Amino acid sequence: MMTTPALVIDRTRLEANIARMAEAMDAAGVALRPHFKTSKLIEVATLQAAAGAVGFTCSTPEEVDALLSAGFTDLFWANSPVGAKADLAASFNQRGRVAVGLDSIELARPLGAAALARNVVLPVLIEVDTGLGRTGVVASDALALAREVVAIEGLALEGLYMHEGQLAGLSGTREELRAAGRAAAVALVGVAEEIRAAGIPISVVSVGSTPGWDSAPLVDGVTEARPGTYVFSDANQLRLESTSLDQCALTVVSSVISTQRE
Repeated sequence: MMTTPALVIDRTRLEANIARMAEAMDAAGVALRPHFKTSKLIEVATLQAAAGAVGFTCSTPEEVDALLSAGFTDLFWANSPVGAKADLAASFNQRGRVAVGLDSIELARPLGAAALARNVVLPVLIEVDTGLGRTGVVASDALALAREVVAIEGLALEGLYMHEGQLAGLSGTREELRAAGRAAAVALVGVAEEIRAAGIPISVVSVGSTPGWDSAPLVDGVTEARPGTYVFSDANQLRLESTSLDQCALTVVSSVISTQRE
C-alpha cells in the first residue's frame, strides 16, 4: 500500500510532454536546453537528452553538480555566482562546460579572476531585462557591458539570455500572452544585433519559460529555449493555456483521514 501523501508521475504523459516540446523546438530550428529545477530528477533529464535536449539549465550549484556527476557536461547555470560561488563556477568548468549569467561588470571581474586561477575559460551570457523587472541589464546598457566583459581575461562572452517570467503574471487572452512573448524576444534579438554590429561576435540568444514556449522561441534570431515546467505542467500553466489538463503529469495522492461531522 502506498504511503500518502505522495507525488505520482504519469510516465506516459511525461514522455509525451518531453517529445512534444522537443518536436516544437526542432521545428523552430531552436536548441532546447530545459530547466532542470522543475524535475530535479536525473531520470527525467536522461529522457529529455534522449529526445534531443542539447544540455540543461540550472538554478543552483547543487543542480549543476548533480548533472555533471551524472555525465551531463553542457550546462547553463542561469545565475550570477558571487563570492565563493565564483570559484565554484570556475571549478565546474574543470569538469565540463558550465556557462553562467551576469548583468554587471562587478559580477564579471571576480568571475574572470576565478577562471584565471583555475586555468579555465568561463563561458558567460549577459542577462537582458525584457520586461520582468527582476534582474538583467536594461537593453540600452547591454552593449557597453558587452564591451567591458570581452576585455576581461578568463571570460568568453557567448551571448545573451532573458527570462520572460512576466508572462506568468498576465491575465489576458492566450494570443495577448503570445504577443508579449514575441515582443520580449524581439527586444532581445535587437540587442544581439546591436552588439554584433559593434564587432562583438555572439552566438547564443536564449529565451526561457514554459508560458512563452509557443511565442518567444519562434522569433527569428533566437537560438535557444529554456522551458522547464512543461515536463510536468501545473495549474498555473492551465490558467495560462500553456498546456491542457491531459498533459499534467504530476499528481499528489492523499488519503482522507477525517471528515467534518454535523
